[in-house]
Amino acid sequence: MKDAQIWALDIQGSLQAVRANPDGALLSALDVSDITLDTDLDSLNGTTIAVGSGVANAGTLRVIQALDAVSSINVSTQDISLGVFQASGFASSVNILQLAGTGTAVNSGVAGDGVLRIVHVTDVGTSAEATGNVAHDGVDSGNPVKIGGVARTANPTAVASGDRADLFVDDVGRPVMQLYQVRDLIATASVQLDNAVETTLLAGAASTFHDLIEISFSNGTASAHSVALRSATAAGVVKTFRMPANDTRSFTFPASVPQNAAADAWTAAITDPGVDESGATMIVSAVFVKNV
Repeated sequence: MKDAQIWALDIQGSLQAVRANPDGALLSALDVSDITLDTDLDSLNGTTIAVGSGVANAGTLRVIQALDAVSSINVSTQDISLGVFQASGFASSVNILQLAGTGTAVNSGVAGDGVLRIVHVTDVGTSAEATGNVAHDGVDSGNPVKIGGVARTANPTAVASGDRADLFVDDVGRPVMQLYQVRDLIATASVQLDNAVETTLLAGAASTFHDLIEISFSNGTASAHSVALRSATAAGVVKTFRMPANDTRSFTFPASVPQNAAADAWTAAITDPGVDESGATMIVSAVFVKNV
């Protein structure tokens, strides 16, 4: 008998008959209904099959994507021409690391060559949260964004000229659109004058400018008199008012009259006392706003 050719098979079913003919050809009659073949392929068409991670080569198998499957494809920095087709019932995700040779920028950071340009569609409503890029009392830069306010019942620390500052509102959120100041920062004062003696109308307060917004005079004397108003004791006269005899006059200013220096006192004095009018009165009352 000539040499017979026999293949090694992992047969888990039943073998009915195997025989070799005199020509050396393999003849077999198998019941293959329950036979499982377990074969490890090392090569195809004479080329070793590439396995595991690594770069593409002749042994890398070509993969066909089923149309009803979900896939994710990572496109590396190599020059690859990739066609992507969207079929019914098929979803694909392509992670692109480069566009036109430039790496795409991800996560937060500053603008750069790899930052993608976004165009907003016009038929979809969106909401976005915008915040300013500079905090209160920080040196101003760029364009301001925020328009919210900070409620206050006391003055904040003054910022330097050119700094950005928070919008000033009262304790229920109303912007200070009324004249002068919020009610918590308004001061009133009243004093009775005695002839030509300079008298304190409103005492000074540390780091505070008291700016005059209203003043009234009640002249209870039998003569007209002039009253000099100063924003500091023994300082230059800010304003002079002429009061008729036995009369009352009030003055409100379209803009506050500024105090020259913080922490000084406002004073008033009759400049032409004239005859002795003991027992008669000249009363000065005023309203001030507190500024820094």
